[in-house]
Amino acid sequence: ALESSSSPASLQNNVRGLLEWKKSLAEGLIPTDEVDWPDATFREPLIDAMKELDMARFARKNPKILNTVLKNVLERVQVYESNLELAQLRESGYYNAEWEK
Repeated sequence: ALESSSSPASLQNNVRGLLEWKKSLAEGLIPTDEVDWPDATFREPLIDAMKELDMARFARKNPKILNTVLKNVLERVQVYESNLELAQLRESGYYNAEWEK
């Protein structure tokens, strides 16, 4: 089960991961799998997309865009985690469709 993003341990992991991503991209590198953030199911396609777009080189050459790139990554991670949590609620039987209204 996915740990809630609002738990202290998860927030700490998110901050640590985000700082590692920022450091790597600022150096012109794509973060490796050693950076355990975000969730591997999301991280692997994200890393593939970053490589395909040559985002590390772009971020190194244009440091002003780094925070915007990371903000976009965070937004996508939040959507992914919210959708995953909703799916887990539905599977658990604790989900109530009235909540979406």
